[in-house]
Amino acid sequence: MTAPKCTRCPEPATHTLRSQPHCAACFSSFIRTKIVKRLESFRLIRRTGRGTEPIPTFIVPLSFGVASITLLDLLCWQMRKQMSYVTGPRYNIVVVHVDERILGGESGEGHLSPTQQVESLKSERFPEVQEWVVVNLEDIYDYRPRISSSTEEAHDIDGKEEGQSNKEAFEKLMQSLPSPTSRMDLAGVLRTRLVAEIGIKRRCEGVLWADTTTKLAQKAFAETAKGRGFALPWMISDVMSPYGIKFLYPLRELFMKELVTYAKELADPPLISLCWAYSEEPKHSAAKATSGRNITVDELMTQYFEQMEEQYPSIVSNVVRTANRLKVEDPNAEHCVICGLPGDGGASGLTLGAQEETEGISDGMCYGCLRSTHGATDKIDWPLGRT
Repeated sequence: MTAPKCTRCPEPATHTLRSQPHCAACFSSFIRTKIVKRLESFRLIRRTGRGTEPIPTFIVPLSFGVASITLLDLLCWQMRKQMSYVTGPRYNIVVVHVDERILGGESGEGHLSPTQQVESLKSERFPEVQEWVVVNLEDIYDYRPRISSSTEEAHDIDGKEEGQSNKEAFEKLMQSLPSPTSRMDLAGVLRTRLVAEIGIKRRCEGVLWADTTTKLAQKAFAETAKGRGFALPWMISDVMSPYGIKFLYPLRELFMKELVTYAKELADPPLISLCWAYSEEPKHSAAKATSGRNITVDELMTQYFEQMEEQYPSIVSNVVRTANRLKVEDPNAEHCVICGLPGDGGASGLTLGAQEETEGISDGMCYGCLRSTHGATDKIDWPLGRT
């Protein structure tokens, strides 16, 4: 039986892409074209050709997952092409890896430190990157002077006792939260704000997040379930974030499974060996998901949409398109003191069981953050103030 021909060229097909046969070259071209078109749509990556206009710099968060490694590879591929032009590259990138070992995660194959992992990438694979930054998640405490609005708060949000280290303060904060979902939720908030602060400090045009269609759909459902659905326009759209820097998603039209195929089979050399945060084995069993024990809302939604994209990719795309149409009701609303996003009209009027207020900083919280901190065992000493 003859092998099917590629839909885009006369070559024999080697892969199936969105139900259509494709050869390896056309599959790779499809992935690259999606990235390039998204970058061009941002209307930020430009240069006059006269050398008088500074080229923009973007922050690229690197988690060592398939999506972030693939995005970095494709950006460097585009920059290599642009270097052959008369005008040179049209943008620079700063790669930021947030070391989250304080949350109990793995540090990577061979137990290399994040700094060692980044050094190997810098010297061997991605010389086009302008700057590499490795920070600890608990370093968010070092950025409080710029983030905090003033000293007029009626409560203490310094987040650190005198003589306390960043690590000790962060561990105390996480231990006081009531559930794994709360800890993952607020750690994610801190991660996002830390990356934004690094970008602002370096005067970057925006953050290029490696969220795929699959990831954005998972985020839309998870944030809604956690009570933060009002903030979806800032979480999944290409917009100026409330933190003072643009959030952009160049992988938003690609599925996770397509990036896995590219990283494993099409990139030259393959990228999958660099993706130590990726595993082909599901992180959570169906039994654990059914019981609801020790699984967070984010993990449950990730598992759901990774399975959904295999059989019903169009539904996953529709979730993202629908959520992307949401409009901001009041962009000038008071910002939540926890997540920093414009509030949802006042969480104080919503009841959370017998205890309606969390000791410490319940005033000024959005409903999602009020839920995350509800039932905390200690006063919530949050490291950040209002944006």
